Amino acid sequence: MCNRSENLWMRAASASNDKTPKPIDFGRFDKLNKIGEVLEDVKKKRDLCSARLWKYKKRNGQVVILRESLEKVVGSVAKFKEVGDAAVQYDPSHAALPWAGVRLLLQVTINDVQIYGAMFESLELVSSLIARFAEVEDVYLCGESMERKLLTDSIVVLYTAILVYLTEARRYYGQNTGERIVRSFIKTADMSVETFLRNIQEQAAKVDVLARSIDGERIKNIEISMRSRFDDMKNEFDDLRQDLELVTWLNAVYTDDEYERALTLRLDGTCDWFLQGEQFQSWMAPHTALDARILWIHGPAGFGKTILTARLVHYLHGSQSLPTAFFFCKSENDAGRHPLAIVRSWVAQLINKDPDALEALFKTINLRNRNCVFVVDGFDECINTEAVSSALTTSDRTAFLRELIHSAENTGIRILIVSRNESDIRYQLGTEHATTSSSLLRFFEYEIATEDTKSDIKDFADSVVGQELSNKSVKLRSEISETAANKSHGMFLWVELLRRRLSRGKTPQQLWDTVCTTPPGLDQAYERDVKRILELDTDQRDRAIGILRWTLFALRPLTVGELTESLMTEVLGHFTKHHADDSPDGWDQYYANEQIRDLCGTLIEFRGQKDSEKRWTVHFVHSLVREHLLSTVGMKDSIFEKFSVSKITSEQSLLAKICLQYLCSDVLHERRSQKAEDFQKLLKEYQFLEHASRHWCLHAKNDHGLSKDLQTLLDRLFEPKASRWITWSEVFETKDETYEQFEKRSKGDHPSPLYYASLLGLFEALKRLQNQGLDLNAKGGKYGSALQAAAVYDHKDLVTLLLENGANVNITGGEFGSAIVGAAATTSTTDSSAVVQILVAKGADISKTDRQGRTAIYYAAMRG
Repeated sequence: MCNRSENLWMRAASASNDKTPKPIDFGRFDKLNKIGEVLEDVKKKRDLCSARLWKYKKRNGQVVILRESLEKVVGSVAKFKEVGDAAVQYDPSHAALPWAGVRLLLQVTINDVQIYGAMFESLELVSSLIARFAEVEDVYLCGESMERKLLTDSIVVLYTAILVYLTEARRYYGQNTGERIVRSFIKTADMSVETFLRNIQEQAAKVDVLARSIDGERIKNIEISMRSRFDDMKNEFDDLRQDLELVTWLNAVYTDDEYERALTLRLDGTCDWFLQGEQFQSWMAPHTALDARILWIHGPAGFGKTILTARLVHYLHGSQSLPTAFFFCKSENDAGRHPLAIVRSWVAQLINKDPDALEALFKTINLRNRNCVFVVDGFDECINTEAVSSALTTSDRTAFLRELIHSAENTGIRILIVSRNESDIRYQLGTEHATTSSSLLRFFEYEIATEDTKSDIKDFADSVVGQELSNKSVKLRSEISETAANKSHGMFLWVELLRRRLSRGKTPQQLWDTVCTTPPGLDQAYERDVKRILELDTDQRDRAIGILRWTLFALRPLTVGELTESLMTEVLGHFTKHHADDSPDGWDQYYANEQIRDLCGTLIEFRGQKDSEKRWTVHFVHSLVREHLLSTVGMKDSIFEKFSVSKITSEQSLLAKICLQYLCSDVLHERRSQKAEDFQKLLKEYQFLEHASRHWCLHAKNDHGLSKDLQTLLDRLFEPKASRWITWSEVFETKDETYEQFEKRSKGDHPSPLYYASLLGLFEALKRLQNQGLDLNAKGGKYGSALQAAAVYDHKDLVTLLLENGANVNITGGEFGSAIVGAAATTSTTDSSAVVQILVAKGADISKTDRQGRTAIYYAAMRG
């Protein structure tokens, strides 16, 4: 609403006093701020007219029903109330003046229907004008211009005419004369006020003319404003598109789910002890623009470091002057373990917070966005997993810390790193070792001790025991809680593991036995669970080992549905929807607990929303479980020798085999009519299809040369006359695009199996497919041909094989237009440079261009 200080009705009231001999003292109505009371008065008169069936005849013979006239007055008052409520709140007299006069007329007692009718007909007109021009004020009088000044003055003249009419009408209709005198006026009752009404109508027409002239000005201004806004929106869209392109290029890993989950696990009041600590206060204290600070918090496993980190991030988010980017390392996801994933995520978050940081790399962003806070939790879990051997190394994170420290110098940022106290991290961040050439980079260190978490552990133990043993006496709960807190030695995870062994159905003595026999250390607790697994009967043991294998080696956590179908496939050697013995009767928490979680004791847990058990994901309760299992791999005479994980590569090969067995199942053999909705239905019906399609080749990379079993399964999957490979390829191709986008790009014509063998570097499979007579120059796929696909992914041997068997070195199409441009654009290794040389030697046309008009020479020059 247009908030104006000038009250036009007050100006009109002052002017009306000079135009009538006995004006109404409108000033005494200034406190009338309840338009609802006027509305009620009108409704009462309407109901009275309705009950008495009053009507009157105008001079032209038209019969008017008074109830209908008053219904229109009701509408006008209600409309004004909607428009004027805001005005009434800040300026009661704005609404008081005209409606005060209306209310006075309503209070006049007239027994003659004709006079009564004439009065209400004029009142109908006046009420509608009062309501309509309240809107005119609100819409047209915002801002300053000569036209608006003329319109304002004209509205004051109109309002003056209305007040003069109300004054004269109140005087005329309120005359107390005898019946004879009154009746003498019957013929001229409407004529006696006609002059005033005509004056009102004429003035209203003049106001309308001025308003229309302002309309033209407003439309012109709106066009200018819209054009300007359109330009702004276009610029914003371009900026947003660049942001999205940069974020996509970064391929950032976001850990918001881990952050939110940790926050929900925190009990109110816990972790706040650290906020008041000296180290945190010093790290947070105001500092110069270039004074960077690094705080390293470390502590033993299970001490609640992740919960503490989430609390600190939440606290930092509360400070608007400190943009905060965070990262929670995830041991169960390789993408969330690599050190570079931390920086990618930090940069992506800052771009989302600061659209102006488009061209920034990490140090550039730091220089432009001083006082940023960067947080990483679980940095000890951030270790590189080599793609071939899966050997765990720490060299990458050491190099990362060195570069991070160097990048932080003279930037004014704060960095918070939370981890276990491991030697390579201590060497870089420990205050006794940390060094820098800059005097503006300060290091802080805090070691979480048992005494620090004592109060929080007690609260947590009370909560766990209270939830699990709510049917036990207060005394028993208190004693068990206190014992558990003391035995945990500061490890929240130990109390959480104990939770799984507590049961309301146990007797007090059984509960005490449970607490006392639970091993004090986490390693001992995990070893006890593994021993119990090995003592299960054969079927249950194999199932439990299968669950742990997938949880340990899968490239991402599997859902309950995915895991169930993969276990069925492992048992049967294929997958079928009709194997009643292995298919669950229903997906619920009972199935998930009994058939998955309970078999593995306290080693695993589910995460996900309640009532969606099929989509729950399966995780180790802590990264320590993963480390514990891997630490015994290959140890002779250990319990893990029977566990069949003596060779990591053989386990990866087994997972690849299970995926391929699933994809080669008869249920996926028949090709069905596919639309986007059919495709989504297929993924929903076959839970493991998506994971098997997109990950078998990554598991198989660890099996050098591929085993005979895998080669046999590949031949079956890529059988040209069957349709398994088509179903697989659709799921494989739609990892980074929708099914509709894939269909539009492929135009319904799928690449051949030979194309995918080239794309994935499957040398033996490619030879067998070529021997079956498949066309080496068939077009299709993102890269247009088998040769370009092999060249882009640096498969030197496959490029040579294709060219020696008749592939056209200059075949066109695909993402890069030709194989030579694709190889040059993606070259980053000696092998890829060798691919370029092989293509050139075979006569590749170096003048070929991609969609941007760039040649192989351009890309070679760009890469030096």
